Amino acid sequence: MAPGTVGITVGSEYAGPLINADYLAFLILNDYPANNQSIVSAVLPLPMGSRVTITTPRSIYLGNNTMLRLMGLLINGIYMNTTELSPTMNQSYVINYLWGRYYRLEVIDITNQTISLGGWYSADSIVNITVPRTIIYLSNETRLVFTGFATNATHYVATNNTLILLMDGPITVIIKWAREYNASLTLYTINGVYVGTEYLGWVEYGETITNVSINDFVYELKTPLTINGVNNTAILNATYREFTVKDILGLPEPFTQVIIRCGGQELSGVTNAYGVTQELLVPLNTECIIERQ
Repeated sequence: MAPGTVGITVGSEYAGPLINADYLAFLILNDYPANNQSIVSAVLPLPMGSRVTITTPRSIYLGNNTMLRLMGLLINGIYMNTTELSPTMNQSYVINYLWGRYYRLEVIDITNQTISLGGWYSADSIVNITVPRTIIYLSNETRLVFTGFATNATHYVATNNTLILLMDGPITVIIKWAREYNASLTLYTINGVYVGTEYLGWVEYGETITNVSINDFVYELKTPLTINGVNNTAILNATYREFTVKDILGLPEPFTQVIIRCGGQELSGVTNAYGVTQELLVPLNTECIIERQ
């Protein structure tokens, strides 16, 4: 944005030296945008009858996302909304430039719901940012969930999905979202036997899973799993075990009703024709107790 300019054309009615104040008129510019884009005041003595052309930019960028906008001129006390004047200096003129300060608001929103609210706002104005949809469903069992605001504003109030802030300087607002997956977990025992698939529901990307509940019993994973997609695979720190029930002579007891207790897990069952119980998924290093019913 260019600075303002003042062009002077001297008439032919006087060409001699200015030795009499009657031949002078004064052009007084207050808060005028100079060549270095700074705001100055100037007093220009000009020949009577000369013509002056004054041009002024509508806006001046000051750097650091700060701008001045021309709100109008006061010319000898009379308001005008213009950027160009061409008065004939048959009298003195006092021109006051009326500027409004504006600050840039940058809104960062990966869902593009609120970025249109970014732009230039007048100093000390109030801006209201409301996130209309706080859950955005994407394809492949993925969604974005609104989690809050981050901002460098010094005066603001955040409530639920609404942010109200005071534009007292350049401001950046980040709309925060968490990516979630409707995750499933395919499980294997420590020795590679397929256990099944557990559905975890909506889990945030990057969340760490250390255990999983199967039939109301909690099993630890061999290593913690970080969720990074919909379909996940993990190894349980467990293995399938079966038990042979024997009598006092050491002979297998077929078709015997038993209760198997392994840690906090309890299973009722009947031994087969060889006196062997059904398989039970048992955490490693867990002691099991078998009782006849």
